[in-house]
Amino acid sequence: MAQMRNSGPGALLISNYEVSSKIDAFYTGGKVQFSSKEDHLFCTCNDKVQVVHVETGKVVHTLQEEGDVISCFAASPDDKFCVTASKSLLLRQWEWNTGEQIRTWKAVHRAPIVSMTFDATSTLLATGSSDSTVKVWDIIKQYYTHNFKGSQGVVNLVSFHPNANVLQLFSASDDCKIRVWDLKKSRCVAVLESHFSVVTSLAFSQSGETMISSSRDNVLNMWDVSDKKLLKTIPAFEGVESVITLPKGSNCPGCKNKEKEYFMTAGSKGQLRVWSFQDGKCVFTETVLSARRSNKSENNNDEDGNQQIVHATLCRNLDQVAVVTFDHNIVFHELESLKRTKQFVGYNDEILDLSFVGDKESHLSVATNSSQLRIYELASMNCQLLEGHTDIVLALEINSAGDMLVTGSKDNTVRVWQMNKQCEFRCLDSPIKLSVKLTEKAHDKGINSVTISPNDKLMATGSQDKTAKIWMISNGSLLGTLRGHKKGIWCVRFSPVDQCLATSSADSTIKIWALSDFTCVKTLEGHTSSVLKICFLTRGMQLVSSGSEGLLKLWTIKTNECVKTFDQHLDKVWSIAVNKNQDQLISGGADSVINIWKDVTEIEQEQAQAVIEENILKQQELSNLIADKNYLQAISLAITLEQPFRVMNIVKDILLTENGTEELTKAIKSFREDQLDAMLRFIVQWNTNSKNCHVAQSVLSIILRNNSPYNLMKKKNIKDTMEALLSYSEKHFQRMDRLLQQMEFIEYTWQSMKLSGPLMLTTPRTVSATSGAASTSDSAIDSRLRVLDDNSREQGTSDVPHDVPSIPDHSRSDEVVEEEDEKSTGNGTDIHEDGDNERMNGASDHDDFENESEGDIVRGATQNGHVVGLKDRNTVQNESSDDMSDRDSKKRKSPDREEQFEVRTKGDVMPDISTKKRKTKRASEGFKVKKKTKVKVPQQRTMKIKTRTGLGVKSRRKIKLKTKTA
Repeated sequence: MAQMRNSGPGALLISNYEVSSKIDAFYTGGKVQFSSKEDHLFCTCNDKVQVVHVETGKVVHTLQEEGDVISCFAASPDDKFCVTASKSLLLRQWEWNTGEQIRTWKAVHRAPIVSMTFDATSTLLATGSSDSTVKVWDIIKQYYTHNFKGSQGVVNLVSFHPNANVLQLFSASDDCKIRVWDLKKSRCVAVLESHFSVVTSLAFSQSGETMISSSRDNVLNMWDVSDKKLLKTIPAFEGVESVITLPKGSNCPGCKNKEKEYFMTAGSKGQLRVWSFQDGKCVFTETVLSARRSNKSENNNDEDGNQQIVHATLCRNLDQVAVVTFDHNIVFHELESLKRTKQFVGYNDEILDLSFVGDKESHLSVATNSSQLRIYELASMNCQLLEGHTDIVLALEINSAGDMLVTGSKDNTVRVWQMNKQCEFRCLDSPIKLSVKLTEKAHDKGINSVTISPNDKLMATGSQDKTAKIWMISNGSLLGTLRGHKKGIWCVRFSPVDQCLATSSADSTIKIWALSDFTCVKTLEGHTSSVLKICFLTRGMQLVSSGSEGLLKLWTIKTNECVKTFDQHLDKVWSIAVNKNQDQLISGGADSVINIWKDVTEIEQEQAQAVIEENILKQQELSNLIADKNYLQAISLAITLEQPFRVMNIVKDILLTENGTEELTKAIKSFREDQLDAMLRFIVQWNTNSKNCHVAQSVLSIILRNNSPYNLMKKKNIKDTMEALLSYSEKHFQRMDRLLQQMEFIEYTWQSMKLSGPLMLTTPRTVSATSGAASTSDSAIDSRLRVLDDNSREQGTSDVPHDVPSIPDHSRSDEVVEEEDEKSTGNGTDIHEDGDNERMNGASDHDDFENESEGDIVRGATQNGHVVGLKDRNTVQNESSDDMSDRDSKKRKSPDREEQFEVRTKGDVMPDISTKKRKTKRASEGFKVKKKTKVKVPQQRTMKIKTRTGLGVKSRRKIKLKTKTA
C-alpha cells in the first residue's frame, strides 16, 4: 500500500516521520549481570545502568541520577531491587521493573565503591571500596552490620558463600590475596595466598565445599572451603577472567560423565574451555572469537587488562553462555554446542554509512569507525560482525536486488559480500581482476560523493572544490560543471523521475540543477550548518536532508518549503537511508545512535479525521445536555472538549439554579484528576477578566474547600497556576475593596443628609444636592432657586435683568404655572390651601423666592392648582422693614423642617439649583427670587417640592413650568 501511495501518479506527500525504534549504546564496559529469570540484562553504560530485554535487545529502563556517575551496581536475586553506587559516595536503591528510585543513603566509605554483591536471601549487601574496606548492609532494616578492615589496595571482588546458612564473605584486593570474613564473629578467619596477580573470579562447586579462583597469572587455584587450604593449582596458559560452574548432567561438549562436576573458563585467548573438577584437566575448547582478534590480543600484555573476553556468565534458564568481549559486544552461545546464537553490540562508535539489506529489507548494514561491518536484524537487534577489512570501513552500497553488498575501506580495498537465504553474509573468496578503462582528473580537491543515474548512463561527482560535475559513463566525457555553492559539496543525488540533480554543501544549502542546461532552478535554505546527506522521496517530489547540527529536514521541492524538522541526534548525522516503499527512514550519526523512522502521514490523517468526527458527535451531545438542563454531565463533557467558555456558561447556569452551589460542589467532587487540572486552567483564564472573575472565584473556592493542600501540590503545574491566580485575584480584591469604600462613603453621605435635612433634586437621571448644616447664627438660611423666563427676555422687559428669573404671566396661553399643595397631618387629616386663606392655626406654608438685586417679593396664592393672585412689584417695595423683621423673628421661632425638591425636566440641561436647610415661619407665604446665579432653563420642567416640618406635617408641591427658549 505504501509503495502504491508513493509511486503512483497521485502520490501522497509525506508530512511526518516518528522514531519507531532506536539502536543506541547500552554497554560501554564494566559489570554485566542477568536477572534471576534471565529475561533482562543489566549493563553499565557511561554514567548509568541500562536494563535490556534479552529477547528484543531493546533498552526498557534506565537507572540514572542526573549529574552523578555510577561506579558499580548489583541486582537482587529476587528480581525486586537494584542498588547502584556512585562516585559521590551515595548508594541508591531502585525498583528496576519501573525505573523508580526508592531511597538514597550514604555509603560511609571514604572512596568510591568498585564491587558489590547480594547474598542468596536478597537481604544482605556487601560493598568493596577503594579505601580497602568491606561493608555489609542490611537492606531491610537499612543499616550496615559489618565493617571489615585489613585488605590492602582496592577491593575489586566480593562474594557470599552460595549456601545462605554459611555466613561467610570472600573478598579479593590488589594484594592478590583472598580473605574470608565470618559474619557471626565479625572478623577475618582466613587469608588465602597463592596468586601473583589480581584475582578476577570465584566459583563454588555444587556442594559448596570447593572453591575455584581465577587470576591473570595464567593459573587456576582450587581451595577447600572448610579447611581454608589450597587443594590444587591448574595451569590455564592464559589470563582467566571468569569461572563458571556447570550444572550436573550438562550437555556441554566434553561433559561425558554425567556424575562428575565440570566448570568453564573464559579468558584472553577468546576461548571457552571446559574443565573437570576431579582431575583439573581441560576436556573441551571452543574458540568463540576470530583468530585475527585472538592474535591481536596475544600480542598485548594480559596483566595490563587487554583481554578478549572480559566476562562470562551462565544463563541456566536459557541453557546458554553469555560472553562479554573487550569491544563491548555480548555474545550468546548455545551450551550444548557452544555455537553462537545471538549477538548484541553494546557500542557502535561513530556511524559513517548505512543501508537496507536483504530481499525484504529486513536487515541493516552499518559502517562504523571500525574495520568490522555490522549487519543488524531489525526484528531482534541480533548483529553479525563481518571481518575482512583491516582498517575503517568508509562507505557501502547495496545492489538493486538487495543480496549483494559492496564496501570500501581506508585500507584501499573494496570487498563484495554475498547474502544467502539464511541471511548470512560471506566475502567472496575469489578475487576479481579489474582493469582501468579510463583515468581522469575530475576535481582540484577531494571527491566526497559519487552517484549513478537511474538509467546507468550518467555519473555525478561532488568535490571540496565547490563544484559538481556530470559525466558520460560510456566514454567518460565531461558533460557539464555545476557552479554555485560557496563551500565544498558533500553529497550529490539524481532524481528518480525528473531530469535534475540535487547537491548539498557545507554552505548550508541544497540546490536543484536542471540536467538540460546545467542551471540551478531551486535553492533550499534552512540548515544552519553543513548539509551532509540528501535523499529523494515520493517520486522525486520531496527531499530529506541531514546536517552537521544533528537535524533532519523534510522538504517539498515544488514549494521550497521545509515541511518538518526532526531533532533526535546530538551530533553530526553522517548518513540517511530510505527503503523501497519509503515508509521507513534510517539515520545514523556521530553520536553512535541509529534512529529508525516510520512514516505516520496516513495514520495522523486518519486520527485527525476520527478526532473531527468524534468532536462533532460530542458537540451535539453537549448541546443536547445543555438544552435538557443536564448541567452536571454537560460540564464534564465541556471540560473533555477543552471549551472553557462553554464551561463558564454552564457554571453560571448552575449557580442561577436553586441550590446551585451545592450542585456545583457535587459536580466538582466527581471530577477526575485530568478534569480537575483542566478546570484549574480554565479558572486561570476566567480570572484574567473582571467580568468573569466572580465565576472563577466561586469555582476556585469550591475546589480549595474540597481538596487538601497536599493533593493540590501534587498537580503538575500547580505552581504556575497559583501564581497566575494570586496576581489577578489581588487585583480583583483591591477593586472590590475600593467599591466597598465608595459604598461606605455613600452611606455616610446619606446618614449626614438625614441629620442635616437634605434637599434632593431628581430628574430622569435623579440628581440630589444637599447643603451643609445650618449655621449657629440666629439668621435663617434662605433656599435659593433660580428660574429663567425666556419669554420675558423675548419681550425685552427693562426692569428685570435678563439673568434674573421672573414669574411667568398666567394669562399667556403658552406659559402655565401650576402649583399643587398637598398637606397631611400625622393623624391622616388632609389640609388644603385655598387662595390667601390661612389654615392650620392661621398659618399657611409657602416658599419664598428672593431677588437680592431688585428686592422684589412676589407672593402668589393657588387655588385648584392655578395662580389666583399676585402682588404687584410696588406693593412689595412698600412693605415696611418692621414687618420684615417681625416675619424673620417668627421664622426663627418656628420649628425646623426639611425640604426636598424633585425636578423633572424634558429639556436639555438640569438647572443648577442649590438648597439649604432653613427655618421658616409656618404662616409665611412669600417667594423670594434672587439674582445671584445664572441658569440655563429647559423648555419644560416639573418641580416637586416636599417639605417636612418639625410638627410632623408633610407637604408636597409640584410646579410645572413651560417656557419658550429665547
